[in-house]
Amino acid sequence: MRPKSTRNKLVSARRMTGKNGKTRSLNSYSFAALSLMVLTMFFSVNTSAQSIGANFSLWGVGEYIVSLFHNDSASGERRAQPFVEPNTTPQRVNEPPSSNLASPCPSSGVTINVVPGGSIQAAINAANPLGGDKIKVAAGTYIEQLVINKCVTIEGDGQGATIIKSPSTLAPSTTSGVTAQSIIETRSEKFVTMTDLTVSGPVPSPLPAVYGIFVIDNSALKMNNVNVTEIRKASGFDGVQEINSVRAGSVSFNQIGTLDFTNVKIDKYQKTGVIVSRAGSSATIANSSIEGEGVQTAIAQNGIQVSDGATATITNNTISGNVCDNAACSFSTYYSYAILGAESGAMTVSGNTINNNDAGILSWHSATASASNISGNLLTNSRYAGIDLDQGTTNVTNNYIVGSASGPVVGVGAYSYGGNSTNTVGNLQMNSITDASQTNIGLYDFNTSDAAIPTVTANFNRLSGSAGGVNNTTTTS
Repeated sequence: MRPKSTRNKLVSARRMTGKNGKTRSLNSYSFAALSLMVLTMFFSVNTSAQSIGANFSLWGVGEYIVSLFHNDSASGERRAQPFVEPNTTPQRVNEPPSSNLASPCPSSGVTINVVPGGSIQAAINAANPLGGDKIKVAAGTYIEQLVINKCVTIEGDGQGATIIKSPSTLAPSTTSGVTAQSIIETRSEKFVTMTDLTVSGPVPSPLPAVYGIFVIDNSALKMNNVNVTEIRKASGFDGVQEINSVRAGSVSFNQIGTLDFTNVKIDKYQKTGVIVSRAGSSATIANSSIEGEGVQTAIAQNGIQVSDGATATITNNTISGNVCDNAACSFSTYYSYAILGAESGAMTVSGNTINNNDAGILSWHSATASASNISGNLLTNSRYAGIDLDQGTTNVTNNYIVGSASGPVVGVGAYSYGGNSTNTVGNLQMNSITDASQTNIGLYDFNTSDAAIPTVTANFNRLSGSAGGVNNTTTTS
C-alpha cells in the first residue's frame, strides 16, 4: 500500500474511493483560492517518489492560469486500438539482425525504360544485381505485384500519371516465415528508392494480412512524391482490420524494415496509413500528408502506428481525418489516433499539423525505451484527446492544443494502466492548451495496486478556457 501523498492542499485534487475503487467525489476549491494561485504567479505541488501524484509548476499572469479541478469519469480501459498482428508462428529459424543492413545504391548504373504494356517486374529482374540501376516508368497504369530484391530506383512520371495498381489476386510472400500479401514488397537487405508515382488498390481480402507496400528482410525504402491510395477491399470501406497501406517490419513475421518518406501522400486506407513495427525497424516521415476517412462508423483508423520497439522521427506532416463513430468507439472505450505509439521505442514528433482526429498523439513506450520528444506540433479539433501519455518518459514542449466545441475532452493526459511495468512520466514545458472540455492536463491511475504511477512535471504552460485546468485524480487522502 502506498503512503499518503504529501501535497499542497491548495492546488491538489482529492479523490474519495469506495471499496470498488470507483470515484465517489472530488474536492473543488473556491474562487478565492484560485485567485491566490494567479496572484502568486508561481506554484508547485511535490509528492514523494513513492506517492501517487504529480509535480506541477506554472508561471505567468492572466492567460497562465489553472482553473478549478474537474472529475473525469473515463473507464480504466486503454483507449488505443492499434493494428494487432495475426497470430502466426514465424518459420524463420535464425533471428534477424537487430538493425537494418541496407545501404544506398552505387551511384553508377544504367536506365531501364518501361512503357505501357511493359513489365516493371521484368525490369527489376533485368537490373544489375550489384545495384545502381534506374527503372524509368512512363505514364500509364501497370497492374502488377512487385518483389524488389535489388538496389534500384523506380521513377515514374508523377503522382497520378504513373500508377502501380494491385491485381485482383495477390500471391503470398515467398520470404521465409511471411504469409502476408502486398502490392509491393522490398526485401533481401536492399535499399530501394521510389519517386513520382502512385501505388493503388483496391486489394483482395486479406489472408492473413494485406499491405500496399511491405518493407521486410532488413531492406530499406526511400519514397519521394509518391501517393499510396485505396488500400482497401474492392467491395468498399469496411471494418476489416488486416488491410494497411504501408508497413515496415513485423513482430509476428520476425522482420525488420526501414522507411524514409518525403512528400508522400497516403489516403483512403482501411485501418492504418503507416505501420513501423519491431525493435530494429525505424521510420523517418517528413513533409507528408496522411488522410483518414473522416467521420465513419466502420473502424477505428490510425494515421501512423509505431509499435513493438520500433522507432520513428515524424516531422512537418499533416495528419487528419481519423475519426470513429462506431458504437464501440467513445471517449471511455476506444478511439482513433493521428499518431499512435504502441509499446514503441523512442519517437520524435515535431512540427506536425494534426487536425480533425479523435485524438492527436499517443506516446506509449516499451518498458526499455528511451524518452520520446513531442514538440512544436499544432493539434486542433481533436475530439477526445490532444496528447495521451502512457508507460515511459515523454518530453512535451511548445505544442499548441486548441480546443473547440467538439473537443478535446482532455488536452494532455498521463495514464497508468494495469500491466504497465514502468511509470508514465510526462515533462510538459511551454505548451499552450486551451478549451479542453474537462481538463487541460489530467493524471489517471487505473490500477493503484501495482507500482507503476503517472507523474507530470509542468512548467511555463499556458492553460486557459477549460472546465478543469489540472485534474490530478491520483492523489488520495
